[in-house]
Amino acid sequence: MFVAMRLVLVLLLVHLGVAARAAEPSTLRISVIPTSVLAPLYAALANGYFKDEGLNVELAPTAGGAIGIPGLVGGSYDIAFSNNVSALSAVAQGIDVQLLAPFPDGAADETAVIARKGEGIKTGRDLNGKVVAVNTNKNVIWLYVREWIRQTGGDLSKITFREVAFPQMLDALKQKQIDAAFEINVFVIAAGKDPALEIVSFPYREVQPQVQPSQFVATRKFIQGNKDKIDRFLRALNRGGEWFDANIGKDELFALVAGFTKLPVDVVRKMNFQPVAKKLELAELDKTMALMKREGLLKADVDTKAMIYTP
Repeated sequence: MFVAMRLVLVLLLVHLGVAARAAEPSTLRISVIPTSVLAPLYAALANGYFKDEGLNVELAPTAGGAIGIPGLVGGSYDIAFSNNVSALSAVAQGIDVQLLAPFPDGAADETAVIARKGEGIKTGRDLNGKVVAVNTNKNVIWLYVREWIRQTGGDLSKITFREVAFPQMLDALKQKQIDAAFEINVFVIAAGKDPALEIVSFPYREVQPQVQPSQFVATRKFIQGNKDKIDRFLRALNRGGEWFDANIGKDELFALVAGFTKLPVDVVRKMNFQPVAKKLELAELDKTMALMKREGLLKADVDTKAMIYTP
């Protein structure tokens, strides 16, 4: 009798231990950078949407989206914030990644070419013989500013492209170390207030009006081994996107973005927030692939359709 009761007690404790482990949230490690386009992710975190799905999300700040994919391969991250050029390059090199979700559309409207005021730089032709700053050569910023220059009369063989970190670009302009810079949102806002600088163009929108430059990505191997976890992540992220859309123009969104970007709320209020894209557009990915082939970043087409994950 005593032995039987002891056995029942042991089995009960084992069952409770298994149940406790089953109730523990699954962890996802995600690479991020401090950009406003990640607001739906932070909204999902702040509002407990990931917790609702039984997920514990760990964020890993990085210097840029191009770093995310090597981190996926090395096992540092499960999901990475990256860009379409890095993803296409990875697939061409045999790294099987898939795009999971798009970001708010406004990001492309806030990325602009900046120049010194009064020096007559209005088109790509005006940049012949000059120096243009990009954050990383042979990646998405570099690709689209080169295409804008080409389309507006510039001769790429006569232009020098120099790698400069986004936070240093405006100072480099003022010190005449460079002649133009392809900058991201907060620095574009700062340039618009600086009497010594002016906004010249918005290459993303001018080259490809519906471009989707940034996405969350993961390896196909990780997705296939964690499909339920990925689908729960996307459900929570979608709720974060719905919150984002509902709060455009409201103090709640400004406060959220100011919190994770460490920017003043007054600067955040000037950002051009637009709704989250409803889906990843295959046609836009194909256009980016065509630009990459023209620039020699790809030797042949990749299967872009297979790159888009469908929950």
